[in-house]
Amino acid sequence: MLHTAIWTAGILGSAWLLTTATLAWGRIKMQKGLCKANHSSNLQEGISVVIPVRNESARLPELFRNLAQVQAPEGLPVEWIFVDDHSEDASWSSLHDLCSKYVLCGPVRIISAEGAGKKAAQASGVRAARYEWILFSDADCLWPSERLKYFQSLRTRPSCQVVLGGVAYDAATSWFFKLDLEILVQSGAALTGLGQPILANGANLMCRRAVWLQHEAYLRALPVQSGDDVFLVQRVRLVSGSESVCFWDAAEWSVVTAGPRNVKEFWKQRLRWASKTLLFPSLLGRLLALWVWCVHVVGAGLTCAALFQPSFWAVPAFLFWLLKWGGDLLFYKSFPRSTTKLEISPLRWGLFALILPFYYAFVAPASLLSMPWESWKGRPLFTPAS
Repeated sequence: MLHTAIWTAGILGSAWLLTTATLAWGRIKMQKGLCKANHSSNLQEGISVVIPVRNESARLPELFRNLAQVQAPEGLPVEWIFVDDHSEDASWSSLHDLCSKYVLCGPVRIISAEGAGKKAAQASGVRAARYEWILFSDADCLWPSERLKYFQSLRTRPSCQVVLGGVAYDAATSWFFKLDLEILVQSGAALTGLGQPILANGANLMCRRAVWLQHEAYLRALPVQSGDDVFLVQRVRLVSGSESVCFWDAAEWSVVTAGPRNVKEFWKQRLRWASKTLLFPSLLGRLLALWVWCVHVVGAGLTCAALFQPSFWAVPAFLFWLLKWGGDLLFYKSFPRSTTKLEISPLRWGLFALILPFYYAFVAPASLLSMPWESWKGRPLFTPAS
């Protein structure tokens, strides 16, 4: 019986090690430029920046101060479209006041969303856009000043339809929350490098206008207010192939967003993210999420079993954790230091690794139970957006 437990723990741990080694290889491919969008035509058609706004009056002054520092790309037209999503605070008046106070590197338009929800706001912005490429961002995101100038030296292959990039939490966010997001972002980059784009973050996503309009009906038919990022990426991958999605691996392209300020905010955000998994159009995405959940359930179970019956479970638990920690560390070491500023001490890494299985084990079932009551920016999350 003990031999069976040891073998089972060893097989599961080895399978996880293989999973993380594969992700590390995908991340290294990205870092070495083997998957960069570096072919064919320059992006000189112009950029339309679309930023949905809902109840963000407190954050808008910092946003405009930041965007006013963004340098204009020479020879590349840029327009800014702020879409008010029926805000219940002073966002509408704040947008107009700040537009008169700050000068951005391109004309600014402020419009009202037709319909309710983020996807409806995005649709309004896309339809109002003048240019082929739509760059989506959020009202709580801060940009590097050279972000738009980065386009001047960038080339993309003709098949590219969606462009992803890095997102990090701001300095006021706990290191635990930062590391958790970093793993998700880097996993998305690694999967894109492997030709299987599954994860994305709407805070840093660009796509062709025609492509978004092509998939608009699908996105707006989903019974969820947000989540347009992962669904769009997976849908485009299924319809147009892996060459249609790129990840730009550069610090100039990354953005910083406001992270959760406490455990309650973090938990609610992760419940919202996890609850979308069953709606993934990608079968691989659903299976990968299930595999990650199963591994962490096993890790949590072995830990508890080893505490209550160490004479039997200590060896299987030790073997499993040795392989799992080795795999996690291997993947973490593949993160490029040029695009991530996150440095985690061994002590914090060990603490994170111990907490992670219990957090992952509970977040998935909890997200399913919370679906009928979950809200997002004052609206029920799981109701048709339009």
